[in-house]
Amino acid sequence: MDDNVVKLFGNNPTVAIVDEIDPVLEFVQEQLIPWAIDNGLDIDSMKFKLNGATIMTCLQGMLLDDI
Repeated sequence: MDDNVVKLFGNNPTVAIVDEIDPVLEFVQEQLIPWAIDNGLDIDSMKFKLNGATIMTCLQGMLLDDI
């Protein structure tokens, strides 16, 4: 099943590479997803994807607000 939430995690190899690294995406890929796997969470479930998208949104908002 293809959904828009999956694309938030940057696993789509057809997406153009951006010159600037997104620190939120980097955090999700290097911290959140490995932590979830280590703790037995189903990273393919819709619940995880929606919660992950919520975390990314909050972090991006913090970066925009210079917190």
